[in-house]
Amino acid sequence: MLKVNVALVGGLKAGAARRRSQHKQGQGHNRPHRPSLARSRKGIEPQRLLDGRALGDYIGTMFTGLVAVMGRLAGRAAHGAHDTGARLRVQARFEDGPVAIGESIAVDGTCLTVDALTDDGFEADASAETLARTTLGGLAPGSSVHLERALRVGSLLGGHLVTGHVDCVATMVERSAAGEAIAMAFVVPPELAPLIAEKGSVAIDGVSLTVNAAKRDRFDVMLIPHTLQKTKLGALAPGDPVNLEVDLVARYVARLLSLDHAPAEPATRRLSREP
Repeated sequence: MLKVNVALVGGLKAGAARRRSQHKQGQGHNRPHRPSLARSRKGIEPQRLLDGRALGDYIGTMFTGLVAVMGRLAGRAAHGAHDTGARLRVQARFEDGPVAIGESIAVDGTCLTVDALTDDGFEADASAETLARTTLGGLAPGSSVHLERALRVGSLLGGHLVTGHVDCVATMVERSAAGEAIAMAFVVPPELAPLIAEKGSVAIDGVSLTVNAAKRDRFDVMLIPHTLQKTKLGALAPGDPVNLEVDLVARYVARLLSLDHAPAEPATRRLSREP
């Protein structure tokens, strides 16, 4: 797993360096158009983040499960076709600089795109699918939310690779004190249980946690004092719902194992035979 992560980050860093080099040599106009990145407005410089790099130098919708700040859902309004979606207004202040339109931010583990900036935070749209498959559908204004910005090239992978694509809403069913820590148990749907392994990783409301034990339909985690202090997970009570994302690698391994037919012929080989 470590080798996979190192290779991924190394490749992304090399790609970013190559793009910057091409831009300096006057080849930047050959880059593909990205309508959601670094937008310009009349009289306003293109959005640049943190260390001055353009938004395009971000990895995109990839996170690490380390909560940056606690925010607050300041408001929500019906939005989208037939008002089935929602416009969410989030109050937040990031210590590493302001957010930018088009930036990806994980809100309680759900990847959302910043669509507008406000004086005290940002606004983002959540589709009907997102509302139905995550806790955002029932989150009331005034609720606290975990926030994490997308990984940047060169960022430390302090947690594990998290996509912000929630797999299900799990339920916390048991909690008990373990010294200064708190042990919690969560129930998951049967189809997701095989993707959760002891000593593996899960993201609960966007927080990267290690699985202490994995059973047929539930798993246990341990919340250390630092996690209890920096997140809202310590306030969970039995019966509370949480957003759950299983490990990215486990998801792909399960997909490969589910294929009961021979692997497809490589595309490069097929293309070489075409006239």
